[in-house]
Amino acid sequence: MSNRQVNKSVPTITASDNESSDSDFVSYKRARMTIPTRKNVEPEQTTSICPICTTPWHSSGEHRISCLKCGHLFGQSCIRRWVNMKGNCPECLKKAKFSDITMLFTSKFAVKDNSEYDVMAAKAEKEQLLRRQSESELSRLVARYDRLHARYVQLQSVLSSHSTAPFAVSDCLTTTQSRVLHYNSSTDSLLFSGSDSKLFGINRVSLLDSSHLRLIPSLHKGDIRDLDGSGDLILSASLDRHLKVSSLQSECCIADYDLASPLWSCTWVDEHVFMAGTSSGAIIAHDIRNTRETLGRLQSPSPLPIHSLHILPDSHGKVSLLCAGPSHAAIIETDSFLHNVEYRSIPVDVKNCISASFDPISNQILCLIRGTDPESAFHIVLDYGPGELDLICSTNQAPHTTGMVLGRSTIFTHDGQSWVGSGDYQSRSSWLWSTRQPEKNICLRPQGNGVLDMAYASSGSVLATLSDDGLVMYKTARN
Repeated sequence: MSNRQVNKSVPTITASDNESSDSDFVSYKRARMTIPTRKNVEPEQTTSICPICTTPWHSSGEHRISCLKCGHLFGQSCIRRWVNMKGNCPECLKKAKFSDITMLFTSKFAVKDNSEYDVMAAKAEKEQLLRRQSESELSRLVARYDRLHARYVQLQSVLSSHSTAPFAVSDCLTTTQSRVLHYNSSTDSLLFSGSDSKLFGINRVSLLDSSHLRLIPSLHKGDIRDLDGSGDLILSASLDRHLKVSSLQSECCIADYDLASPLWSCTWVDEHVFMAGTSSGAIIAHDIRNTRETLGRLQSPSPLPIHSLHILPDSHGKVSLLCAGPSHAAIIETDSFLHNVEYRSIPVDVKNCISASFDPISNQILCLIRGTDPESAFHIVLDYGPGELDLICSTNQAPHTTGMVLGRSTIFTHDGQSWVGSGDYQSRSSWLWSTRQPEKNICLRPQGNGVLDMAYASSGSVLATLSDDGLVMYKTARN
């Protein structure tokens, strides 16, 4: 090759104020190839260069500074030729026409870089937001601490007045989705509902050997709301509308009744006849010897569910029932066919009744009533007899509370005294007190998500408490 030097530099395009021609005008793509980089151009220069011809624009003349509607800046002569040829903005490619070109009147043009200020302002605003959120969370936690501290002081004062617990823990069992508990004196065992996968069955544990746990599986598709026993036969009422009779000996269902309405309660009247309370406030009687039809049907005074149904001692050859729902509680005297009905009202206000139970030894009725505060609760104890019902006591055990779940309280006789047992929602434990001294509370151990049901086995002086995930058995402290 010769020593001739090859000029590899790229020519630039310039435009003057007074002369310009179409030959001087090249495509925007080619022109951009000659735009100096920011490494070679001072910051104040980059804001005064026409991006089409890469030469400074002027404050007057044909190449004076002009802009389009989109806001991009060019020399007037350059942008006029560009719009004439391309019909758009060289920077953003938006459509443009001659009428969109606007001349700007300024002797000096400079752009202040405030990007760092914007970043710092955004950070400051974010910090202020986080600070306000932290202050709000702190206020909420302080208020919660004050409430818990007040609760702690209240519990301390109550515990200081408690008597010595007559029961001590003897055994604990793990359960799944349990809800109701029943003591079967014929087999000396505890029966409680539970779930195996998506179905509900009945668990049975012997009081002679608590490790002997048996299950009657897959009885119901819905939650079991009540259990009652008669000898070897167990009655189960479920929200799946089925009332079933199961045998503890064969550990299977022997009779199934579809009552076309969710069931909340059940009770045996005798060894053949049983009754169930429905969600619509009806009581339905059946005979196990006749599975084709009902013996009778009775509509209670309220259309709300009957959550408690207990058979009472025989009254002049009639069937006496303790019937309770969310808006009422009454004693019904009738026959097995639910004919010739007579009502005996309870002499106290029993609205918002959560549960009702009966102790056959002391002949006393217990009603658990929800107070005006949704979490408060109080109990009333009544003497049942042939005449008027006598009020024994009405107690409001502070700080006893009940949750939205309809837990069941119980009344039983132990060492010649009548005792009341109930689950406390906030402490997740059980409370006991004697009807002779209702102000003396006994607090048992916390359990699961709260105690839902309790039962007392007189044969072994065993008190059992049931939560959704466990069964705890207590025996008298001297045993």
